[in-house]
Amino acid sequence: MMQKFILMIRPSEIIMDIDFPEKDMVTTPLQQYLECVISVYEVPFDTANFVQHMTKVQSLASFGKALDEGRLEAFALLLNYIAHTQKMELRNIAKISLHSQDHVVLLDDVTIKNLEVFASSYENSEKYSLI
Repeated sequence: MMQKFILMIRPSEIIMDIDFPEKDMVTTPLQQYLECVISVYEVPFDTANFVQHMTKVQSLASFGKALDEGRLEAFALLLNYIAHTQKMELRNIAKISLHSQDHVVLLDDVTIKNLEVFASSYENSEKYSLI
């Protein structure tokens, strides 16, 4: 399921934990079908303190549920990647929000075209499209 989702969104870069157990199983097919960079970094040892230090907050509770259920480690991995590649202090992270995909429908390019979401097949314009 994860591979299918990644193939649908076609990222230009994927950041992966060095200790991800299925790393080779996931990266090999993705490299075959996508022209994207796969960067491998490690999750910092003390994720809570690392995230607090990088975001300059007193407590991770200020982020609410945004960092629950494994998202703290993923966010720490992202911050570690950003700190390593940007070589500067992160000052612009003021808020972290959780966006759930429970009520989201993903449409591929063919479906969007067939439903005429952005352009009608008749005139290839917005005039008769759903939008």
